Amino acid sequence: MDNQANQEMSTKKPIKKGNKVVIIGDSFVGKTSIINCLITGNISETKPTIGSQHHNYNFKNDENKEINLDIWDTAGQERFRSVIPMYYKGAKAIIVVFDITNKDTFEGAKKWIEEIEQNNKNSLIFLVANKIDIISQRAISEEQIKDYSRQKKIEYLESSAKENLNVENIFQIVGNKIPTNLDNTINDANNHNKNLNDINEANQNKNYCC
Repeated sequence: MDNQANQEMSTKKPIKKGNKVVIIGDSFVGKTSIINCLITGNISETKPTIGSQHHNYNFKNDENKEINLDIWDTAGQERFRSVIPMYYKGAKAIIVVFDITNKDTFEGAKKWIEEIEQNNKNSLIFLVANKIDIISQRAISEEQIKDYSRQKKIEYLESSAKENLNVENIFQIVGNKIPTNLDNTINDANNHNKNLNDINEANQNKNYCC
């Protein structure tokens, strides 16, 4: 990876203890819009994420216990694909997003899931179809998506960041599905998150050839 990419992948925001949740998917499927909608209640014009962005979301689960989700929004650009596994390492849950109006992004979601299965077999996986506000332009049938989800034994959900449909519910479903007795693993994940900055900063000082 070149020096510029390392600089772009670096994040300076503080890491807080919580259940690590990573949202991934191809570019322009609405990952950042979903998170903006969750955190602020609305969306604004967004540009493709460079590297990653970090957010915290807190709510009380079905047992009235406080749940903290440590949410990482990752870049969907192809040039960052090789380093994305660093960001979902140690994640309790991974949300894979695709655009319901774009069949190529559904195929892209399948590839992301294949990579997760190879690199992080312990994470819960959730498949999310975004942009259901323009369901008339649906490019993938609900039956096709549900068949795939059953085959992979993953949960399928739908959202519209633009209309704030089902966004908060998705993250609360995710939070309720995460086991609550994983404190040691949570600590390990947070230690890894802290190390991401060190790795990126160290790589910036390397000499790259050709």
